[in-house]
Formats: sequence, C-alpha cells, structure tokens
Amino acid sequence: MREYPVLCQVPGCGAAARHKIAARWSDGFTHEFKTYALTCAACLAAEFARAAEKQRACRLALGETLAPVEVFGR
Repeated sequence: MREYPVLCQVPGCGAAARHKIAARWSDGFTHEFKTYALTCAACLAAEFARAAEKQRACRLALGETLAPVEVFGR
C-alpha cells in the first residue's frame, strides 16, 4: 500500500497532521469515532475549541451517545 502525507486541515497551514480531534460515538449497535479535524501541533488548540463548539451544536437521536471531544496523536 502506498503511503501519502496527511496534512493539517486548517486552510493555508499545509503542515503534517499529527493529531486527530474526535469523539467516540455510538447508536447502541455501532461504535466509531466522529472526527472533527486532523491538525498539526500549532493548530491544535484552536481546532480543539472549534470541535467542542461543533459538538455542543450536535443533536443526538434516541439511543445515540457522543463522548467528550478528545485528542489522539501519533
């Protein structure tokens, strides 16, 4: 499998993404991550704040769960 660079998703940044900002989501049967952003270290704080804001606006259906936003890195 061919590797490719994953870049920070902040417009104009272009640095290598080192962090995934996501929250664990489930509908009771399926469990997965709801990804908010892939970012470099320099953009992490601002993108984490944006992700938390997006999550507060999220409405869940009956039976769905959404854990707090977390940072995952390599």
